[in-house]
Amino acid sequence: DGNLVETYVNNFDFRWEKYMNRGQMFSISCFFKNFSNPIEMVRIAEQQTSTEFQPRNVGRAIMIGTEIEWNASLSPLSKSLENIFFNGNITLINSSLTMSNVEYNSRKDYERTGEKTKATRQMAGQSPFVINSGLSYYGSKNRSNIGIYYNVKGPTLNIVGLGLFPDIYTMPFHSLNASFTSSFGNDGSNEMKLGLNNLLNDDNLHVYKSYQANDEIFSRYLPGFNLSL
Repeated sequence: DGNLVETYVNNFDFRWEKYMNRGQMFSISCFFKNFSNPIEMVRIAEQQTSTEFQPRNVGRAIMIGTEIEWNASLSPLSKSLENIFFNGNITLINSSLTMSNVEYNSRKDYERTGEKTKATRQMAGQSPFVINSGLSYYGSKNRSNIGIYYNVKGPTLNIVGLGLFPDIYTMPFHSLNASFTSSFGNDGSNEMKLGLNNLLNDDNLHVYKSYQANDEIFSRYLPGFNLSL
């Protein structure tokens, strides 16, 4: 019917952190989330001849994960590298959503040969892993900075498929960017910044995924390489 109710989340987490000089740090955390009435973008089951989507409450879900985060100077390798920092975080997540009767029955009705539909699946919008990392150089008195940064997310359910139409997934986008920033003037109030984005020239890809079938493109966007000054 398209009417939405609030999503409620019970969240439990444990985090250990260690902070050191010059902004260095290391942390590790574990978390558990329990969702009641999560909202997802869902294929409208009643419309079998068109690709209409709508946000809907979809039952209950749980999520469990862990994250490691760090920012460290390379000075232990060599004193000459003390102004170069390696930073990043890695998150691993397992999500499980219990399907509504409408979704489960729809998937059962359109099972392929050999397919066995389970009552649970990955949550929409939740990637199984996220990786962010960067390498930065800080010049004298922090008036210049050079960095290169990489991030990627694992395959993520984007739109929940029902009936004739399979699920739509967002595929990993490998983002590699670089930047150079320098401040000048007596008080350092002037700044020049150079940015280089999407150095790998990757594309944003959404695909249909179905049991024992080749992925088919739902949408594809090529952002291209971008330079800013």
